[in-house]
This record gives sequence, structure tokens and C-alpha cells, in this order.
Amino acid sequence: MSIVHRLSDGFLKSFWDDEMAELKSKSIETHQLWVTCGRSRQGPIYLSRCRARAEYRRALRCKREVAEAPISNDLHQQLLAKDHTSFWMTWKNKVSSKRLVAEVVDGYTQPADIANAFAVNFGNACTPNSIARNDKLKAEFETRLSHHCPVISGKVISVDLVDKCLSVMKLGKSDGIDNIQTKHVRYACQLHQY
Repeated sequence: MSIVHRLSDGFLKSFWDDEMAELKSKSIETHQLWVTCGRSRQGPIYLSRCRARAEYRRALRCKREVAEAPISNDLHQQLLAKDHTSFWMTWKNKVSSKRLVAEVVDGYTQPADIANAFAVNFGNACTPNSIARNDKLKAEFETRLSHHCPVISGKVISVDLVDKCLSVMKLGKSDGIDNIQTKHVRYACQLHQY
């Protein structure tokens, strides 16, 4: 027998408070009254329902924005400081959700059995529907490839061309995840000459 714990609406929402609970309750009550009265699209009951619903949604949006603002500011500051480690730690802790791992896939519970089931599934998905059609298309492709002659636009890639392109690259731009900056690429040849 499995047990599912009931959580309050605000348990996983840091911004949830009594005001939000009251607005949600009022929205639900006015909606239920509107349903009981026949779901009319006009009149005071309909307008009351629309008002309560709009107030609840507006408050929810505002509270969520206020709660998420410090996270956005932290991420922004870490990006400006080029602090990749802190940025991704904050992202992982505050923004990304935990990955759920399936315990049972197609009746299999052992990791090796699950992996084999995926292999069979994707193996079947990647096999051709018609062997004859597959062979014909493969032969056609190989024929066209053997006769392929790339068109050269007149520009030949040379050391001088690469050096010219590197010399016009802007310095001071953000480096990537690999921490390689433009100056590393631009001055790499000069470093090896000394």
C-alpha cells in the first residue's frame, strides 16, 4: 500500500501567504456559484467571478515576480562577474528542477534490462522500412557523392586570411564555458614564435 502525503497549496511556493489563500478561496467560491447558477456570460454573478479570478491571478503574478527577482539579480551579477561556477550552482539550486528517474520502464526494473529495452526500441526505430528502397537510395547517394565536386568560390583559406580575420575580432568579450577568450586565439601564434 502506497501513501501519498497531501501538501498545502503554498508548501512549495515561498511567496504563498494568507492573502493568496484567501484570494484563491474567493475565486473558487465565485466560480462554483457561477457554475451552480447556469454559467451565464453576463450579470452580477459572472462579473463577480471574473473580478475574483482576475484579482487572484494578478496577485499570484506579482508575488511570483517579487519572489523570483533576487534569483534573476544574482544570476545577472554572476554573469557580469564571469563567475561561471556560481552562476551554474545558483541555476541548478534555484531554477532547474530535479530530474526524476523512472523506476519501472515497460515492466523492467533493473538498469541493464531498461537499457536493453531502449536499445531494442531505438534499434527498431532506426531500421529501414524497406530494405530494397534503402539500398536504392544508398546507391544513388554514393553515385552522387563520387561525382561531387565542391565549388570553390575563389577564396582560399590561408594563414594570412586566418590572421586577418583574427586581427579584427573584438577583445574583451565574454569567454565561453571552456574559458577560451578572443585574445587566446588571436595571440596563440605569436606565443609559439618566442
